[in-house]
Amino acid sequence: MSTHSNPFIQGGWSSSFGLNGDQRINPPSIYGALPMSTAPAAAGSAKNGATHFQFTNPNPTILNSIVVGPHRDGTVHQLVRISTDERLAGYTTFTDAEGRSIALIEWTNGLPRVEVRSSVVKCSAGDWLKLSVDPNLGRPFRRMDVRGSRFVWCPNGDALLLYSQAPGSTPLVVATKHRNLVNLEMSDQALSLGLLEPCIAAITLLLSGRRLE
Repeated sequence: MSTHSNPFIQGGWSSSFGLNGDQRINPPSIYGALPMSTAPAAAGSAKNGATHFQFTNPNPTILNSIVVGPHRDGTVHQLVRISTDERLAGYTTFTDAEGRSIALIEWTNGLPRVEVRSSVVKCSAGDWLKLSVDPNLGRPFRRMDVRGSRFVWCPNGDALLLYSQAPGSTPLVVATKHRNLVNLEMSDQALSLGLLEPCIAAITLLLSGRRLE
């Protein structure tokens, strides 16, 4: 399926698990002065106050993978299983450690529809992650609405950053790729806003290799 319009190819992000371009460049950390290495960081709480999560075990892509992260007791465990079965009319399901559904992507009509429990009512993925171009810089970005609040995903070198409203402020979320891992660095503010599950769904869509619109 075509990757046209999906979404940050210009910024070095493709659907494959692996960085394009110079892998030696460190993408910016949530806290600016603390760069996050492109080497795979261990999931868990980071010293800079952010919390790390990872998409692991792609089989063969992010559409069949596992998201791991920290537990209350400090250990790392499976948080979300992402499963896609084309035989089941083309659905990607997201289930938590207790087997409860937290999100769903429908691929049935050519263009995907997405819903996230308690965060995003079912809608077109292309509308939820609306593609726009920065008029000043000419770079693509995608907006993301969650419970009435607007955020924007912006490529920055080999990183994908989530901001509140507009680029230029401190990023709430930093996503990077390294070989067969996707690292997701969530600020305390992002977690308090309940953005983990929407971000997991968004990253899955953005790295699915499929058209969003």
